[in-house]
Amino acid sequence: MSVMSRKFWSIELIHRDYSEESLKLATIWVFLIWLVKVLTESMPTIAMLPYSVYEPLGMIRFVPASLRPLLLTTPFLEGLRGLLVASLLAVFVVMLLDIRALRERRAGEPRPEARLRSELLRLSPAICACLLITLYEGVFRGYAGHISHEDTLLLYSSYFLAGFPIANLIARRSGRVDSSTNLNAIPVISILFTLCLIYTVVATYRVIYGAPDVFTNDSLTFWTLRNSIDVLDPGVGLGFSVIDRPWIEVILLAGFPVVTFLEFTAPLILVSVPFRRLWLFVMIPFHIMSWMYMDVLFKETLALYLLLIDPVTVKDFLVASLHRR
Repeated sequence: MSVMSRKFWSIELIHRDYSEESLKLATIWVFLIWLVKVLTESMPTIAMLPYSVYEPLGMIRFVPASLRPLLLTTPFLEGLRGLLVASLLAVFVVMLLDIRALRERRAGEPRPEARLRSELLRLSPAICACLLITLYEGVFRGYAGHISHEDTLLLYSSYFLAGFPIANLIARRSGRVDSSTNLNAIPVISILFTLCLIYTVVATYRVIYGAPDVFTNDSLTFWTLRNSIDVLDPGVGLGFSVIDRPWIEVILLAGFPVVTFLEFTAPLILVSVPFRRLWLFVMIPFHIMSWMYMDVLFKETLALYLLLIDPVTVKDFLVASLHRR
C-alpha cells in the first residue's frame, strides 16, 4: 500500500486539539445563523393566515387550545422575535467576554461552588435562546405541518452548545473527568455527526425506496423542470437549460449516484482528512448546482460546514501570513 493510500485510509478523529476559544467561536457562529434566520423571516405574516389550517408543534402542544390563537397575533409574534434577538445578542456578548478573558489569561481560579453558579449565570442567555428558538419553531412552522430537518439540525446544534459547558463542569467537579482532559470538541463533533447522519439517512432512504429507477430514469430532470416552473421569476433559475443543453442533464444524472455515495459515507469525514476534502470538493458544488438548477438551497447546512474548520487555527494562519508580509 502506497504512502498516499495509507494516509487516505488513516483514521484520526477531527478536532482533537480543539480549544475553549474555538468552542466559543463555534457557539457564536451557530447562534449567528439563528439571528440571521430570525431577522430575515417575516413572522407577522403568519397572523394573516387562517388559524383553521394551523397545526401545533413542539412546545405549542402543551399550550391550552383556547390560548393558541393568541400566539399567532402580531403583538405576540413581534414580542417573541424581540426576546429571541435580545437573547441571541446576549449570547454573543457572553462569548466575546469569555474569549477576552481567555486571552488575558486571568490569574486565580474561582472556587468550584462559585464557578458553578457563575457558569450557570453566564450560560443562561444561551439556554433562554434555545427555549425561545424551540417556541419560535413551534409557532412559525405550524402552518407547514412539520419542522424541517435543516431547522432540526440547527436546533440540536444550539442545545449541544448550550448544554455541554454545564455537563462538562459538573463532570469535572464530580471527579469523573480529569481536569487535563480536553473535551472542548464534543459538542461540535456531536453537531457534525448529526449532520452526517442526516445525509446517511437520506441516501439510505433513496437507495431502498428509489433504486435503481431514481438513478436511471428522468425523475431528476422532471424535478429540475418542475422546481424551475415553481420559481417566482423563472428567468433566475437555470433549470430550463437542461432542455436546450442535454450535456447538463448528463452531468446531473452522472453525478447523482456519486453524491448519493458521498451522502451515505458522510460520517467518514469525521475521521479522514483526505476524504473530508474530497467530500467538500463534491458536496459544495452539488448544493450550489441544486440552488441554480432546482431552486433548492440548504443554506444553514452549508453554513454548518464551517464547523469542520478550527477557527483558531484559521486565525493563527492568517495572522502568521500577515506577519510574513
